[in-house]
Amino acid sequence: MVPITVALHAGSGGVDVIGSDDRAVREATQVAFSWLRTRAPDLGISTRAFAGADVRVRAALHGGARHGTSLGLAILLAMISAFSGRAVPEGTCAVGEITLRGVVLRVEAICEMLLAAHRAGVRAVLVPKFNHPDLEALSPTVRYAMDIETVSRMDEAVAAAFGGGL
Repeated sequence: MVPITVALHAGSGGVDVIGSDDRAVREATQVAFSWLRTRAPDLGISTRAFAGADVRVRAALHGGARHGTSLGLAILLAMISAFSGRAVPEGTCAVGEITLRGVVLRVEAICEMLLAAHRAGVRAVLVPKFNHPDLEALSPTVRYAMDIETVSRMDEAVAAAFGGGL
């Protein structure tokens, strides 16, 4: 599990990643930021908010872990939370590679990620729909202890994470 924190500071509209030198994490952050700027009006977020704010994303990677683009969906939800002022419910996590077109792509090692989430006490998880067949490999103890929702698009993930909308 990788905690994601997003902070907004007065600035010129830039985005920066702190706590990770992983190029794939930086790319996932850029994709999330680009998609959010494009979709901001649909989410009730003023486009003016982007002009006056620098975005700092902290991906607290531990032990040299490489999660790459699988953090994209979590980064997007954390950014939306920062700009909207609405928190993602406690005990919720998300995993998935994201695209500029709003698609949530399959990730590797989903079962290991879900097992770690279960051990950490996570109650709700958003995962790529493309990973649905992989979920059968999870033990029933893990699979049914959490609310695992599959999503194929970022819009679906936003609605699921924020209870239907902002």
